[in-house]
Amino acid sequence: MRECERILRKRGIRVYPTLIKSMQNQTMRGIRLAWALREQGYEVIESYPGATQDLLQIPRKKTDVARLHAGLTGTGIRISAGGKR
Repeated sequence: MRECERILRKRGIRVYPTLIKSMQNQTMRGIRLAWALREQGYEVIESYPGATQDLLQIPRKKTDVARLHAGLTGTGIRISAGGKR
């Protein structure tokens, strides 16, 4: 586990270590995407949306989509109608 993952766990936020076998393909995809964006001049930061939601006390999608939307918009995040999955 990386130090950032250990810190989140100490705060009671469950995370999947990026180096476990089941996460390796996603991790590599993220690394490739980050490099491609950096090459285009974008600043890239790593984030874990679930941890952010937990820290901001915003419910997750599977818990309550309406409360998730309200919590995100309450922080100033704008959500387009086309962003639905």
